[in-house]
Amino acid sequence: MSNHPQTEVILAAATGSAGGLGKIAAIPATTGKLLVRLDNLGFGRAAKIDWRVKTDQACTVQPLRASGVVNAATVTLASMADTETGPIINGLTYTAEDTATDAAAASRKYYTGGADDTADAVKLAALINADYAVATAGTSVADTDKLTFTTSEGTHVIVAAAAADYTTGQYALSAVVATELASIVLAINHKVNVTLATCTAGNTVTMNVPGVGVYTYTAHASATTVASREFSISGNDTADAAALVLCINNDTAASGITASNVAGVVSLARGSASVPTPILTSSSDTLAACVNTAGGVPGVIAVASGATGELTITPTWVSSLTVDESGDQLTVTDIDVPGIYAVPAAAIVTLSCTTPGSPAGGEKATAIQAVTGTGAGHCAIADTTLASCALDGAVTTIAATNAAYSGQLIRQTIEGWAAGYLLISNTTGAAQTVTVAATRY
Repeated sequence: MSNHPQTEVILAAATGSAGGLGKIAAIPATTGKLLVRLDNLGFGRAAKIDWRVKTDQACTVQPLRASGVVNAATVTLASMADTETGPIINGLTYTAEDTATDAAAASRKYYTGGADDTADAVKLAALINADYAVATAGTSVADTDKLTFTTSEGTHVIVAAAAADYTTGQYALSAVVATELASIVLAINHKVNVTLATCTAGNTVTMNVPGVGVYTYTAHASATTVASREFSISGNDTADAAALVLCINNDTAASGITASNVAGVVSLARGSASVPTPILTSSSDTLAACVNTAGGVPGVIAVASGATGELTITPTWVSSLTVDESGDQLTVTDIDVPGIYAVPAAAIVTLSCTTPGSPAGGEKATAIQAVTGTGAGHCAIADTTLASCALDGAVTTIAATNAAYSGQLIRQTIEGWAAGYLLISNTTGAAQTVTVAATRY
């Protein structure tokens, strides 16, 4: 434990919080609450926290302790209507949109014209997890239009060209926006791959993951047996590839590699930065052609959002990601909710403080503030954090007069617990503007 005070960190504020991880809106009147966290791992026992709370309304403050990062909230959707807003997460507003081509991720609109609330939840979660929206106007200029990805794994460039070459990160120009968009998606997602073409029984595909293991998959005339790494070739090339994917993914826990199939092309994605790039070979290149040069961006996934000419980019395992554009036909919009991860279920989206691409690490938001917008009757919010926190001392009442100062100090001795929390409850009939900072000793 350090004997010297650490630098004060702003954990929650409308602007200026550390890394944007605690960006919040005003706390709603009367019943509004806010939970703010400061991590204590690695700071030893008896560490102390000086919380500083500056607010323009009277409130109460309750210190809490927790064994880890337990921030969580749920968003339950119930027939959101077109153009209704909600949820509003850490000050960012999401809007329901019933027309798929108008559900622009760049404007944080999620498609609600699908089958049911569960389908809406899937769309909302995907949008919350996305870091960037990219739109193309089509007919890009080959020399200047490109996307530069800077990740924890390095820098990768996807550039326009007269013809696509996905092994070198080139996407194809097209006067048809949808065609060019599809090519950009393929360029970003390009991985080591194998294409099945009229395989015969006994043909093999071998995946060598250096330092991890060698996995050989054998074509079988009629049956798929994942335990024996045998895949059926009784269907067409796409069906045969799907059978190969089943076998490869049965080994994912050991190999760290996940396979996917698009029209008979099986692509192999690394599960983390520590997993080496696999090397593919086949017993017959004419029956199973292997491409071992990956031109895409490791650790991210690009998906067409459904809006005209737009795709989203979401981390799958990189812990940091920035995307920049060059040229005049591409538009990049940062839509990230820093340190928040969303998981959809039956009409419910569960929010937690972690990073989509690195759930075990990466940035973690210091607060989850989820509230309803105009769709209050169709969007219910529940904060589930308190159930995992322990009360720590007495409640402090803070008067609105603290706004004349830099705030009010509240000291908490954390006693080696993994995280300290502060629960702020608005006790007035007006929305509360608040800044929460902390210094750890």
